[in-house]
Amino acid sequence: MDHNFVPCRQQYTFEQIKLNAVLNLFRSNQLILGVFLLGYALILRFWLLFAAEPTKIDPDFHLLSNWLWNELKEPIWLPALATSLIIWIQALLINSVVARNRMATEINLFPGLFYILVCSALPVFQEFSPIHLANTFLIIALGQIYRIYKQNRCMDNLFNAGLVIGLASLFYSPYILFLLPILFGLNSLRAFSLREWMAVIIGGAIPLLWLLIFGFLNDNLALRWDAWTSQLSFMDIQWRALRQYEIIGLLIMAALIVAVVLNYNANIQKTIIEVRKKIDMLYWILFFGLVVTIFSASVGMVNLLTVALPCGILLSFMFTRMSRANAELVHLFLLIGVLVYHYLTFAGVL
Repeated sequence: MDHNFVPCRQQYTFEQIKLNAVLNLFRSNQLILGVFLLGYALILRFWLLFAAEPTKIDPDFHLLSNWLWNELKEPIWLPALATSLIIWIQALLINSVVARNRMATEINLFPGLFYILVCSALPVFQEFSPIHLANTFLIIALGQIYRIYKQNRCMDNLFNAGLVIGLASLFYSPYILFLLPILFGLNSLRAFSLREWMAVIIGGAIPLLWLLIFGFLNDNLALRWDAWTSQLSFMDIQWRALRQYEIIGLLIMAALIVAVVLNYNANIQKTIIEVRKKIDMLYWILFFGLVVTIFSASVGMVNLLTVALPCGILLSFMFTRMSRANAELVHLFLLIGVLVYHYLTFAGVL
């Protein structure tokens, strides 16, 4: 009887190891393994890679996002592939920022992994969007502002943080409002200094000055400025009956935001003051991500991408604290749930 029992036990252990290896692959602190995140992104976003029709950009999107769209809109699979590559690069940047600042209890690839999961959770998130492009600059700004803690000379970092937020606004103008969490975060990381605040503000204004100069030199100054301001509004929500898949998407994002907010104390528990302040800044970005949505024109489901950065990182902290078995099980449930949700949506069931 013992002879029959041992192989069964070995087989069970082997299967369990194979299951755990899926998420455990990303527990490594070797950033070179980040290449597997590209495969993860393609799995979550493969529906649009085989779309029969090209994705369409919102007609209200202008400036650099419109220029880039004209470069990428053909062949029909290129926008989806480009978006996947952009999100993958963003995930690598996020992993680098979180690891460099020792923000998690262990260094792993979870922040980038769950950022990809959040950015792919809703079907509308899979389409080409200027918000995906703008998020790249928001990540860079976050990395720059994190560098100033206990640094005597940091004016270049402050100016750069403002500059990249200004560049983000050339892709999606409401992102200029992210200067506010940068300034609030600055006030948390350092004592108030008007000179440092001005460095951020001037940095943010430079890209807008470039835009105006470019418009002036090309005799279309008013047109360029109108294109930038047309994306700004207040509570410009198209009220209508929501489809089933949109209701599900709203519930998913609402549950995610509530989960990361309720885990605030757990995220800052047993952390040093520096890490605590940097995590606080993620919550400021989360709050102002919702503010950016409120001040956007033609608000739709895609605007919820404004909270993808903080939600992805904070969600990764929750999974890092879980036991390996529980983390694997919950992640597998989320992954299958997202894929099924996508299938039902693109198949027209929802």
